[in-house]
Amino acid sequence: QEEDICLAVNAETNQLMHYQPMTKRGFQIDISRFDANPSLQMRYDLEYGHVSVCSPEALSLFTDEFDWQDLHNDFVPGVLYSEILSYQIHTHIVTEGYSGRLTSLNSYGAMGRDIIHRWSYPLVPDVNLFCDSSYEYFHPGVYKEENVSLSQSCVIGEDTLIGSRTKVGELAKVSDSVIGRGCTIGSGAQISGCIIFANVSIGANAKLTDCIVCEDVDIMSGVEVEKNSVIGGGVILGEGVKISEGTRIAAAKRNKDAEDDDDDFGDDDFEDGDKEEEEMVTDRAVVGELGRGWVWKPEEDETESLIAELVSLKVEDDEGDDECEGESDDEDDDDEDEDSGQKGALTFEQEVEDIVRRGVEEDVKADNISMEVNSRKFAHDKSFGDCSCVILVTMLRTMPFVASRKEAFAGVQKLVKKWSGLIKKFARSADDQQATIEAMEAFVLEEQWKVHKLMMPILKTCYDEDIFEDEAILNWAQDAKEREDDGSAKTLVAECKTLLDYLEEDDDDDDDDDEDDE
Repeated sequence: QEEDICLAVNAETNQLMHYQPMTKRGFQIDISRFDANPSLQMRYDLEYGHVSVCSPEALSLFTDEFDWQDLHNDFVPGVLYSEILSYQIHTHIVTEGYSGRLTSLNSYGAMGRDIIHRWSYPLVPDVNLFCDSSYEYFHPGVYKEENVSLSQSCVIGEDTLIGSRTKVGELAKVSDSVIGRGCTIGSGAQISGCIIFANVSIGANAKLTDCIVCEDVDIMSGVEVEKNSVIGGGVILGEGVKISEGTRIAAAKRNKDAEDDDDDFGDDDFEDGDKEEEEMVTDRAVVGELGRGWVWKPEEDETESLIAELVSLKVEDDEGDDECEGESDDEDDDDEDEDSGQKGALTFEQEVEDIVRRGVEEDVKADNISMEVNSRKFAHDKSFGDCSCVILVTMLRTMPFVASRKEAFAGVQKLVKKWSGLIKKFARSADDQQATIEAMEAFVLEEQWKVHKLMMPILKTCYDEDIFEDEAILNWAQDAKEREDDGSAKTLVAECKTLLDYLEEDDDDDDDDDEDDE
């Protein structure tokens, strides 16, 4: 889901003067921009069209500013507020037509609904731009091709598209869904908010909610697929199985040597008689005894699991390092490789920690610190989340210890507010922010700071400064409650109860407002 953007545009020249994501606490703009542009116009009713017309110099800027990763989130703010660059950005506001960009499953579903709702007219199904399509539009919001068989007792709700040669059984209910060609929907099946590709068989009394089902899938009777799930092509779900929310299931597992063997690309993994291969790629506990498929999960970067541990590790002094190196001479090659990987991770932490500590103590400009940290990020192939974990904890550790809890609170607020711009550069996504909060646990649980209960003041200040989103804080709290440890994480969550209650209540209010708008 994209952020809501607030723009300030010169009404006479259409030059973009201000660009900022809208937050729950509104937005901030330098008043001096009104002095230089008396006809400045504030716009909050626009969406980014993902179309940019740039001069050749724009490409070179991405080379010079190597920490810019995105045109929308990095390039535009970087050009607008740079004290060095003198480039201008002008806007063109489109008042008719439709545009969108597919970047995720969420945007895929949203754009599909826009087309069904006819926002993209004349690019709608019943125009039949393709020679082999024969869609007709029926009120309310139903598109149907020729040769569709609907039983008399089935219920087809609005915002539904059904392809040719599809059969819908007795008492079946279909709403807010796209059904491909050649599908079979059994009696009593319920389909809501789904995208069903071609040649899918759905058994009697199956229930599918807000999911994607790819081609040639066989879903047997009584199956339940919960929201945000994706069922890959060729999967078979046995009778009565339940696919939990957010599950991805694939039919064929790629061989370990497939990357080195281009000849195997596209081979059938389920040839007759190859039972061992079928057993290897099928998770019977998930898809049932008669099913076929396995749960797909993205491969995690090998260093991501070290993020929280890096900050809490105590780095040994030079003598200890030399002693460890002497002992490692007798270890085998595998152990040496593992040790070298850990030392590399520790080296990254040490380097960033030195950069940040020196920058805070010498009051170096945040942009200069950011540039140095970015150079270490690329040198060690780390993520923004890896950097933000070390940056915030290192900053907090520069605070001198004070006996008064009130003084400790004031110190935290002053430090975070001063360096909020630097932390924001690296704590970009909700996942990065959550990892940073988890890394911060080690600091607030240190013996000297534990008595002050600093977790909530730090989170509150970071939230007020738009460093942490409410989603990141709430996700951290939920994960901490479920974590199996000595109970320290649950204690920190309990200390933050007032803030968490406020954020949850605020989220509920926003949801109510959205429902009222609809």
